[in-house]
Amino acid sequence: LTLALWATAAAVVRSLARPGGRPAAARALLGTAAVVVSASMVLALWWAGGEALGFAHPSLDVMAATHGVGNALGFVLCALLGVRLLARDGTTPSPAGDPDPTSPRPGAERSTA
Repeated sequence: LTLALWATAAAVVRSLARPGGRPAAARALLGTAAVVVSASMVLALWWAGGEALGFAHPSLDVMAATHGVGNALGFVLCALLGVRLLARDGTTPSPAGDPDPTSPRPGAERSTA
């Protein structure tokens, strides 16, 4: 999980480095999310290593206050708000280049529910 989140953070930072007309607020929020998740996962590894190997590590109370709150506010909230700003601005590419992601794919049946 840690490696996957670090890879996600790296992908976000790489995409922010590309030229484009992304809103500054969205760039700041997504950059913050990438930095926070990278740092909070170091805390998670420290805690897990301490539990598994017996060296000094933060308590669960400290982890909830740092890792938990950091992930909730600094990663999830910032990332969601940043993506929302990109979507509102129209700079988020849709899957497979589809101009309207709500339109049915060719050959797909419409739901009659």
